[in-house]
Amino acid sequence: MKTIKISGWEPGFDKVAMNKLLRDEFGYSLNEAKSAVDKIVSNEPVALTVDHASLARITSELNRLRVKFEA
Repeated sequence: MKTIKISGWEPGFDKVAMNKLLRDEFGYSLNEAKSAVDKIVSNEPVALTVDHASLARITSELNRLRVKFEA
């Protein structure tokens, strides 16, 4: 398992798609996903735990969504 540390966003950040990613890939509830996206918008840290097999796919998606992160 690997932890991805999200530290903020870049112009063009897609909040709706990020919410969907958190719900579909990480099992977040709607409220949990909204709270995490609100933290990202406020440049507060959010940590996601990803298995190694999914790491490349998830980081690629985070790049597409314009998320600042460290893997």
